[in-house]
Parts: sequence; structure tokens; C-alpha cells
Amino acid sequence: MQHGLKFFQADVLSVTDFGDWANLKIHEILGYVDSANTLVGKLAQEAFGPEGCPGDAREIIMVARNLEKILDIILDWCMDIRRIKADVPLAKVLDILAKVPTQMIDEMISFPKRALEKIHEALPLIHDKRPCPLELTMVFEALFIDEFNHALEECTNYYLGKT
Repeated sequence: MQHGLKFFQADVLSVTDFGDWANLKIHEILGYVDSANTLVGKLAQEAFGPEGCPGDAREIIMVARNLEKILDIILDWCMDIRRIKADVPLAKVLDILAKVPTQMIDEMISFPKRALEKIHEALPLIHDKRPCPLELTMVFEALFIDEFNHALEECTNYYLGKT
């Protein structure tokens, strides 16, 4: 949203539809977290191969492309939530929900740079003809779940007149 320009339609979400909708959105984001962890924790490890053996370039590219797809989907997921127009108590819950994948997005964006820096640092060691294992780790988490649940409880109490 550069220069304050908005190029999207707003959606409206009623309080009565919110519970089912929110459960679906949480289920979606946890699925994306699981998929990204599978790609990085299992498929990438297999693609790079055992220590001292060359990796499978096609599989490495497949992992990278699927991580890119997941990142695109998560960014769209966040934007879908941000487009929703709601009353203040519900808007607070939506704002927190949109932050849930923040760590995952940050990790996907920053990891390539960190990985290249580690590789660059290890390159001089190749001349020693010693094995030079690198450990490159990405961890994906869904954050703000406790904060989301607390805001959801406050919102529920507000609409039930318990404030």
C-alpha cells in the first residue's frame, strides 16, 4: 500500500459468522506452517542429500518453488484478513489474527541471506580439504495464538454484554 493507495475491495464479516470463519483461517495457517516445516525439515534434507554427497538439483528447486508458493499464499492470507471491515472489538481480533504468520514470513525472507553468509564464511575452509558441514535451519511457528485467544475472549464478552 505505497503512498496510502488502496487497490482492493473490503469484505464484511458478521459477528455470527466469525467463529466458523476464524476456525477455518486458523486451520489454514497451521496447515501452511506444517507444509513449510515438511518442506524444510524433510524434503529439503532429502534433496540436499547425505553429507559428502551431491544433492538433487531438481528436488532442491522443487522445495524452493513450493516455499515460494507457500509464502505467496500466506501473504494473500494476511491481506484477506486485513480487507475485512468489522466493529472495533472484532477488528482487534482480526488485526492479531493477521499477525499470526509474521515469524514465518520473516524467516522465509531472511533465511536465504543468512544461508549465503554461512556458505561464504565456509568457502575458505574448502582449501583445507577437510569436510565442512553446514547447518542451515529454518523454523516456522504460528505466533500470537495466545494473544488471539485473549482478544477473542474479550470480543465474545463484549458482544455478550459481559464487559
